[in-house]
Amino acid sequence: MKKLKYLMISSAVILAIVGLTKSVEFFKGTEVNIRISWLLAALGALIIYQVLNAGMWAGVLKSLGADISYAKGARMWIETECGKWLPGGVFGYGSRVVTAPEYGISKVLSGKGLTLELVTTVMAWATVSLLIFTTPFFQEILEKLALVVSGIPVVPLVFAGLTIMALGIFIGFKVPKIRTKALEVWALRNELGRIAPAIYVKYLILCLWNGVTFWLLSKGFTEHSITVWQMVGIGGVAWLGGFFAIGVPGGIGVREGILVWLLSHKMATSDAVLIAMSWRMLQVLVELSVLGLSLLLNHIFKRKSGDTEKHVSSKIL
Repeated sequence: MKKLKYLMISSAVILAIVGLTKSVEFFKGTEVNIRISWLLAALGALIIYQVLNAGMWAGVLKSLGADISYAKGARMWIETECGKWLPGGVFGYGSRVVTAPEYGISKVLSGKGLTLELVTTVMAWATVSLLIFTTPFFQEILEKLALVVSGIPVVPLVFAGLTIMALGIFIGFKVPKIRTKALEVWALRNELGRIAPAIYVKYLILCLWNGVTFWLLSKGFTEHSITVWQMVGIGGVAWLGGFFAIGVPGGIGVREGILVWLLSHKMATSDAVLIAMSWRMLQVLVELSVLGLSLLLNHIFKRKSGDTEKHVSSKIL
């Protein structure tokens, strides 16, 4: 199982680096006016976000009664989350259940934790994305959207989209495997419902932190009139778009496309593309750095533990 885990990590890292390389190629020949203080602030904030987000997995498991330390829970999340870069996009979640016994957690408990995490995370991102609806910025988007669709009212289009989504859920529920999984989640509603609000609030704070970090990064490339709260809402909409892009590793391309479309209503498209690409590149760099640090610290810890055991054994003999 360990060989399989490290094979997954290696494959995911290679694919992430390939994506990062493609992003770096974008900057070749591009004139960029960088304000380093803003970018350093964004980098620091994103590192803190990554560590806290990883530690939330330990909090989720603890809320379900698991005996796991913050460090071990964070390491479990960091080393399996990289699976999102594999084609299909589900390995980051599934591997957390498959490898759970290595961390002293049952697969059943890890499965419950994963359900709780997914539900509360999506709810938190959906909440922050609503911030875009409360600003004049969104009204401008609606007006421009109406022009794009040749004057057809937006409301009927939204209604049609929701109808298609409802039909998709109905058809999906007819598939045995999907229906079984949905019923399993429904059966956990009482147990998870008691602890979900507290987890949701924590994820909500993290989502806000992420949005502020994105705003800091954007300020590092161009001076714009988008407020922090508008940027948080934009980030929320982009995250949801990438999350529901089934099969797309890490939502790559989808989130960037949404970001460019939304940002370009308030800045030059070239600046919007630059910010979207930089945001993805910075996230991948931080994810790979934190993953590498986690693997290194784990290796050092195991080596020290092994040396201690040998020392104790030699004394006994």
